[in-house]
Amino acid sequence: MRLGRIGRMTAAMVFALAAAVGLTSCGSGTVGYLYTLGELTSGGTFGQISGFKIDDQSGNLTNMVNSPYASGGTNPANAVFTLAGRYLFVLNKGTGGTTGSVAEFLVGGDGVLTYQTSYTSQGLTPVWIGLDASSQYLYVLDQVNPLGTTNGAGKVLGDVTVFNINTSTGRLTLVLNQQLQNTNGTQYTYFPVGPAPIMMKTIGSYLYTLDSADESVNVQLENNGQLQATANSNYYVTAAGTNLTSLSSDPGGKFVFLTDGGNNQLLQYTIGTAGALAAISTGNTSLPVLTSNPVWAMVSQNQKFLYVVSKGNGSNPNAAQSQITAYTISASTGQLQLIPDSPYPAGSGATCMVEDPSQQYVYVTNHNDSTVTGYYINANTGQLSSLSRSTVFPISGQASCLAVSGFTS
Repeated sequence: MRLGRIGRMTAAMVFALAAAVGLTSCGSGTVGYLYTLGELTSGGTFGQISGFKIDDQSGNLTNMVNSPYASGGTNPANAVFTLAGRYLFVLNKGTGGTTGSVAEFLVGGDGVLTYQTSYTSQGLTPVWIGLDASSQYLYVLDQVNPLGTTNGAGKVLGDVTVFNINTSTGRLTLVLNQQLQNTNGTQYTYFPVGPAPIMMKTIGSYLYTLDSADESVNVQLENNGQLQATANSNYYVTAAGTNLTSLSSDPGGKFVFLTDGGNNQLLQYTIGTAGALAAISTGNTSLPVLTSNPVWAMVSQNQKFLYVVSKGNGSNPNAAQSQITAYTISASTGQLQLIPDSPYPAGSGATCMVEDPSQQYVYVTNHNDSTVTGYYINANTGQLSSLSRSTVFPISGQASCLAVSGFTS
C-alpha cells in the first residue's frame, strides 16, 4: 500500500522520533530496577535512595518518578530485596546521636518506592543486612552485642539480629535465640558472632561474618532462622590478611573470596565440612600494581568471571583512580586468570558492584563523586566495554552501595 503525502510525513516523523530516543524495531523496555544509596553529605543531605530503570538494550539508567527517595534514616549502608522483589529493606547506620534502623519499602509500579515502617536491631552500631538462603529471614549485623560480651582475647563480640519476613506484607518479627538464655531465664534476642564484624554473607547453609577486630571469618550454621555454632566456629583467622575489607562467593557457593586492602590481594578458599574454609592450592592472587585498596568482589551470575573493585589511594598519584580488575575463574580449581585489558576505570572512591538481572551490564557506585559507572559485560570473555549512550550517571548523596532487582511492573 502506498502512503499519501500526510502519511509519508507522519511515518518520517515517527522514524525520526524513534531514532532520537534510541528505539529499534523490536522496541525498548526495562530489564530491572537499580537503587543506589547515598550517605549524609557535608551539605546536609541525609539518607537518599536514587532509583533507576535499566534499559534492556543499552543499559542506560533512567530516573524513576519521585526519585530520589528518603532512605528512612541516616547513612544507608546496604539494601536487599525479598525473593519476589516486592519489598526492599535498607539498613541505615545512623550517625552521631541517631540510632540505626532497617527501613521497609514497597516496590510499586515502575519501581517507585513507598516507605512502610522501620525496625531496630538488638545490638549497637548496625553495619550490614542480608537474607538467609530461603529468603524467609532477614539478618542484621551489629558490631557490638547488647550485653557487651567479649571473646577470650577481651574483644567485644558483634551480633546478628534475626527477623522473620511475612511474605505477604513484608513485615518483620523478631526471632529469639533458642540456644541461649539470660540470667533471668529469658531467651537471648540476638546471636553472637565475631568481634567488630563489618560484613556478612550467606553461602549454602552457612552464614559467614567478616570480623575486623582480629582479621577473621566466623561461621554459623543456618537452621530455620536459628544460627548455630559449628564444630569449627572458633574463627578462621586469616593470617595472610592485614586489612580484610569484603567477603564474597560464587553463586554456586563453591569458592569464597576475601579482599585484603593491606596487601592488595585476594584470599581464596573452598568450603569444606561444617562450613570450614580451606585455602585453594594455587594460593592467593596479587592485584595489579596500579590498583590499591580493594573493597569489593563480585562473581558473575554465570560463575565464569570475578570482578574486584579497588577504591584507589588519593595519597598515591600512581594508584589514585578507582579500578575494576577482571578475572576468569577455573571451575575446577578456582584459580584466577587476569582478563587482558583489565583493570577498567571507575569513578572516584568506588564502593560496590552489581550485575543486572539479564546478565548484560554491571554497575559500580562511586562515593566521592556521587555517580554510578556502568559497563556492558561480554558473556564469553568477561571483558567490560562502555555503554552505548552514557557510562556515568549522577546520583543523590555520596554513594555507599547499591541493589538491583529483576522484578518489574
